[in-house]
Amino acid sequence: MLTPSKYWRVPCELDATEPEPAKKFILPQSLVQQASPPTKGHGVAVAAYDDAEKTGMLRWLGIITGGTGATRIIEWKPTTAQIWVDTPSGRGFWKAGAFGFAKAKIAGYGLHELWQELFDGMELRDHVPAERRPTRLWSTRSRIAPERLNPIEVVGEPTKGPRAGVVYILKSAYGYKVGRTRNVPARMRAFGVQLPIVYSIPLCAWFDDCHQAERRYHHLFANKRINGEWFDLNEADIQQIRLRAC
Repeated sequence: MLTPSKYWRVPCELDATEPEPAKKFILPQSLVQQASPPTKGHGVAVAAYDDAEKTGMLRWLGIITGGTGATRIIEWKPTTAQIWVDTPSGRGFWKAGAFGFAKAKIAGYGLHELWQELFDGMELRDHVPAERRPTRLWSTRSRIAPERLNPIEVVGEPTKGPRAGVVYILKSAYGYKVGRTRNVPARMRAFGVQLPIVYSIPLCAWFDDCHQAERRYHHLFANKRINGEWFDLNEADIQQIRLRAC
């Protein structure tokens, strides 16, 4: 069986644990009303969108095996894969709701490889050129210096909760930025592209709830705030994050 010829995204909530969708799944009307709606053999991704991180957070991947009308019979597999959405038009689709992935994005996002990994007996479609098949969902090929992409130190182990992620420290002549992300490669790459300053990433620390941890450190360092998420920290402050204490 070949990997799907078409892939669809169905939205879900960002900060909630998403239970396994029903095997008899009701499609959103926006997909039912497509000129060529989802059909047998197509792939379906139940995924949230983190606008702050510009990242699609995949929760469940499915293969349509049948169905009529608005109902599809779908075999589901859980996933924690993430996609960095790299264009303004793409972000618009993710914010709007359900959509079908453009052919040009299927290879770039590694969708064929992702479905092949989760569903037994699948082969990659012949029409995807081998040189375009990515080895992961994020491309790290760039001319960005490694120190602008790679944290110097990572503390803790990744977890799979809906709010799990890292609190990171970004160091520059301007000060220290304290932020959070659930997609370390994509976030570091975004910094490498967007920040026109010299910086390094001395530390990333994993938390079960990176949202709460970030708020705690912003409150703890409030009297050292320069602007927004930028602070005038010292080594003792950084050690607080390294020890995941406050």
